Amino acid sequence: MASGFGKVQSVTRIVLAADFGGTHLRAALVGEDGTILQRREHQTPDSATSQSIIIEIVELLASVAALGSEPPAAACIATAGLIDAARGRVILAP
Repeated sequence: MASGFGKVQSVTRIVLAADFGGTHLRAALVGEDGTILQRREHQTPDSATSQSIIIEIVELLASVAALGSEPPAAACIATAGLIDAARGRVILAP
């Protein structure tokens, strides 16, 4: 029998979750049971431009994703406001 054949490995799916708001940018790796495995948080800069916020978000997500033992199976983002997903635009940001 080949090595490893017939063995079942337990795999926990991990999700990259993010919450972007006016005061904080947060990202975490979350297990399928809801356990927060890793978490990072930054304050949203007061004098941030759209470009600098996007750079900050990308760097935050990449740094948290790199903490996992495997790539996230999915990602979810929470943000306040009204989003037009079809056009990729924020319509209203409180």
